[in-house]
Amino acid sequence: MTSSLFKHSSIIFIGIMVANFFAYILQIYLGRALGPIDYGVFGSLMALLLILSVPINVIGNVITRFVSIFRANGFYGKINSFMFSSIKKLLSYGIIGFVLISLLSPFIASYLNIDSNLPIILVGLTVLFSLFVPIVRGILQGLQKFNALSLNINLESIIRLILAFILVGVLGFTSNGAILSYGLAYLFAFLLAFIPLKFLFGKEDKKIDIEEIYHYAYPVLISTIFLVVLINIPTIFVKHYFSSLEAGYWNATLTISRLVQYISIAFSGVMFATVSEKFAKGESTKKLLNESLLYVFVICSLVVIPLILFPEFVIQTLFGNEYIPGAYLLKWFSLVFLFYSINYLFVNYELALKRFRFIYYLGLFVLLEIILIFLLHQSLINIIYILFAVNLLFLLIQIFRIFIYLSKS
Repeated sequence: MTSSLFKHSSIIFIGIMVANFFAYILQIYLGRALGPIDYGVFGSLMALLLILSVPINVIGNVITRFVSIFRANGFYGKINSFMFSSIKKLLSYGIIGFVLISLLSPFIASYLNIDSNLPIILVGLTVLFSLFVPIVRGILQGLQKFNALSLNINLESIIRLILAFILVGVLGFTSNGAILSYGLAYLFAFLLAFIPLKFLFGKEDKKIDIEEIYHYAYPVLISTIFLVVLINIPTIFVKHYFSSLEAGYWNATLTISRLVQYISIAFSGVMFATVSEKFAKGESTKKLLNESLLYVFVICSLVVIPLILFPEFVIQTLFGNEYIPGAYLLKWFSLVFLFYSINYLFVNYELALKRFRFIYYLGLFVLLEIILIFLLHQSLINIIYILFAVNLLFLLIQIFRIFIYLSKS
C-alpha cells in the first residue's frame, strides 16, 4: 500500500527495528555478561524504571497531540514556547523526584531483595535524565519529522550499547553500569534532538491554553500508568516472590517478547499524530485505524509464530544455554504481547479522539491482575496465564466498544 500512513510508519518502524537490533545486542550481552542472577536484578530495575517513567511517556503523547494541532494551524511560535517552558518545568519536577526516590531507596531495595540502595538511586538518576527526551521527540513526531525522529531513536540505542560495554565490560559495574548506560544515553539523545529542531529557535508565541493541555494530560497520564503497570508490575512481583535465577529466566523471555510491542509502537505513534491532526480538522479517521490495525496484526504475528514454534532455539541463540529452562514461558509471553500491542493501538486511537471511557475498564483489569497475582503466584506459569487472560479480555472489550463507535460514525 502507498498510503502516507504506511510510508511514515515504515520510517519509524525501520528506525525502531534498527534501534532494537542494537538493543538486542545490548540485552544479549548483558544477559551473558551478568548471568541469570544479576540479569534478574537488572530486569527488576528496568521494570521499576518503566513504571517510574510513566509521567515522562505521557509528556510525549500530550506534546505530540498539541504540536500536531499547532502545526495544522501554522503556529510554530507556540511550538517553540511550548518546548522550552516544558523543559524548565520538568527540570524542577525531576530534581524533586530524584530526591524522593533516593529517600525511598532502602524500602524499594528491601522489597526487591537487593542488597544495596545504589541501584535504586541510579534508577532515580536515569529517570531524571530521561525526563526531557519525550519532549523533543513528541515535537518531532507532532511536526511529522519522522526521519529525524527515527535517527534520534537509533543514536540513543547505539550510544547506550557503547556505554554499556564500557561501564559493564571494561569498568565492571555490573547491573549498576547497565542502568547508568540508559540514563546517559537519554541525555545524549535529548541534546542531539535540537539539531533538527533548530528552525524553531527565535520563534515565540506565549499565548498557549495551558488549562486545555492539563485537562487532556490527566486522562493520558492515568491510561499510560495503567498500560505500563499492566505489563510491568508482574516483573516486580516475580523479583519479590521468586529467586533471582527464576527472575532471570522471566526477564530473558520478557525481553525477547517485547519485540512484538516495539512493532506496534511504530504504527501507533504515527497513527496517533495523524489521527490527532485529522480529528482537529473534522476529517474521518476510520481508514487510518483499519490500516494501522492490519499492519500491526500481520507484522506482529510474523514475529509471534516463530517464538511459539521454536522457543528453545530462540532462547539458546540469543541468551545461551543457561536460560533454556525458561523457554516454556516464551510462547505465552509472545501471545500476551500480541494482545497488548493491539490494545496499545486502540488506546492511542481513543486518546487521539479524546475518548476516555476506556480508562475505567483498563483500571479494573489492572486491579484484577494485581489481585490474581497476589493470590495465585505459586509458579511463573500462573503469572503468565493471568497476563494472558487479562490482556485478552480487555482486547475483546475494546474491539466491541470501537466497533460500536465506528458503526455510528
